[in-house]
Amino acid sequence: MNPPIDWLGPTPWETIARAYDEQCPEGFPAELPAGDPSTEIAIAAINQGIDSRLEAVTFTPQGSPEWRSAGPFRKLHMIFDRHGLLVFLRRLYEYDYGESVDEYDQARGDAACGLRGDILQSLGIDE
Repeated sequence: MNPPIDWLGPTPWETIARAYDEQCPEGFPAELPAGDPSTEIAIAAINQGIDSRLEAVTFTPQGSPEWRSAGPFRKLHMIFDRHGLLVFLRRLYEYDYGESVDEYDQARGDAACGLRGDILQSLGIDE
């Protein structure tokens, strides 16, 4: 397993990677509703591209983010590969705590914390 660079968060990355490997070897699927704050923070994390750690959020070959309609609702559908999910979770942790107190945005932090918690909980991890 290649570790993510400068991992952040209280749960060790190895614990998350092991849960990923056991529960979703084909990729971690996610669907987020349009207009939801968690969706907006996810888009920001994904669109960040390659960060200062030279890492990017990556997906399975069939799992690139795309908008899908479900009746009158639209959802952002994607399937993370293992390393991509780890980078995504690190970025959500960074968004929750910010680079400095001056940059902290409560709504953005709450959305990031909630989304990270939901993802970890779906993997059976309480943080």
